[in-house]
Amino acid sequence: MKRRRRRDILRVQLVRIFELLADAGVISHSASGGLDNETHSLNNTLLEYVDLTRQLLEAENEKDSDTLKDIRCHFSALVANIIQNVPVHQRRSVFPQQSLRHSLFMLFSHWAGPFSIMFTPLDRYSDRNMQINRHQYCALKAMSAVLCCGPVADNVGLSSDGYLYKWLDNILDSQDKKVHQLGCEAVTLLLELNPDQSNLMYWAVDRCYTGSKRVAAGCFKAIASVFQNRDYQCDTVILLNLILFKAADSTRAIYEVAMQLLQILEPKMFRYAHKLEVQRTDGVLGQPSPLPHLYSVSYYQLSEELARTYPELTLAIFSEVSQRIQTAHPAGRQVMLHYLLPWMNNIELVDLKPLPTIRRQDEDEEDSLKDREIMVNSRRWLRGEGWGSPQATAMVLNNLMYMTAKYGDEVAWSEIENVWTTLADSWPKNLKIILHFLISICGVNSEPSLLPYVKKVIVYLGRDKTMQLLEELVSELQLTDPVSSGVTHMDNPPYYRITSSYKIPSVTSGTTSSSNTMVAPTDGNPDSKHIKDSIEDK
Repeated sequence: MKRRRRRDILRVQLVRIFELLADAGVISHSASGGLDNETHSLNNTLLEYVDLTRQLLEAENEKDSDTLKDIRCHFSALVANIIQNVPVHQRRSVFPQQSLRHSLFMLFSHWAGPFSIMFTPLDRYSDRNMQINRHQYCALKAMSAVLCCGPVADNVGLSSDGYLYKWLDNILDSQDKKVHQLGCEAVTLLLELNPDQSNLMYWAVDRCYTGSKRVAAGCFKAIASVFQNRDYQCDTVILLNLILFKAADSTRAIYEVAMQLLQILEPKMFRYAHKLEVQRTDGVLGQPSPLPHLYSVSYYQLSEELARTYPELTLAIFSEVSQRIQTAHPAGRQVMLHYLLPWMNNIELVDLKPLPTIRRQDEDEEDSLKDREIMVNSRRWLRGEGWGSPQATAMVLNNLMYMTAKYGDEVAWSEIENVWTTLADSWPKNLKIILHFLISICGVNSEPSLLPYVKKVIVYLGRDKTMQLLEELVSELQLTDPVSSGVTHMDNPPYYRITSSYKIPSVTSGTTSSSNTMVAPTDGNPDSKHIKDSIEDK
């Protein structure tokens, strides 16, 4: 018994010496021989010591004596110090055997208390606010260091439903500042060392919208840090929407990080927009003007300036907001709908292949005069043509109708109403096309529960454009030629698709059908606005 106790004391003293050497950077120094100068891996003696100590501690895992706690604490600190004193780009070679890295990670996880990956969600909830002790923090620090020692050894952990995401959520949501900071550093290094893991970046961006305040802040800081350190590959529109969303954060530090990230992203936005601009032949767009002083504008003013400078991104931004709004919390949805308003001014809806009609010249001149008058009173800034196509029109109206039905009742003063009225007010024919869309929904029996929301949109439009709405409705009532449409049921909102349309011959009237009649879109429409195919598909 005495001999065993003496051995344990020697183990504590030896691992403590190695810990201090690693903390001072001696082991990682090239002249000490602790690391190979060419491969940057630990020398065989140290590797063998780490592996044998791991095996010993795994065998003693069920015991909980004070001496074993000290050995575990110093061993955890030793491994963490060795890794953290090696430059990030050389860490992948410190432990050449990936199996050893994985075994160390699982061993440290046993000692991390409430931050172990083996904890259930209920355990996390009950223990997340408990004060972490010194032994648990050392183990957690070693877990993070081993995990970020090069690309992740276990790819299952970063799969779409990998176990590492719940563990990172647990660390980032901790009220302990040291633990939270450790989580931020872990996410940053994981993003930097695993650029080919698209699920990881998708998770980090998604948690900026869906996570708690601490989790969202930690993930956003990690994303910004990665882009400041290297040219990381990520979709420009995804980042731009994230910047606008975080610019509305009540924390000044998060706002400043968002502005710094925008300054990094702006050259990429210019290149992205230039590729789309070359496809425009109407000369509407000019050279982008410089953005205002970023630290003096609100998130809405910033969105307005970006919508003016980069109107080519309008449909892509709308598509991204439509996706993120489904998982964001209610306050986040209000923010997204608010900064979406300036972009709605750029959208010109395109009628879905109106039927040809015989019109008199004086009617055309009257409509042209009315359109010019509406353009003068409009809140938009684009001249000539806006951004849109038949496919984009269907995407915008379907998504807006879905958001109205899903989230229109969340708040008393609905931002949804402002989105609809801004879209209707932006271009002369937008109101008419919106009405066509709403009328077509009313004529379909596949989803009658949408009818109250159709009425709600009509009320929105009536409050903002009363006379124009009445004129359009009266014009629709004067139609005498009925049109029959073939409708196909769909599983997704608005639960239908018009597949064909034909005019039923009228016996009592010889008048021609109005061009206001809504029919199915076709891909070969020659009147489609020029738009990049990739944006239309969004």
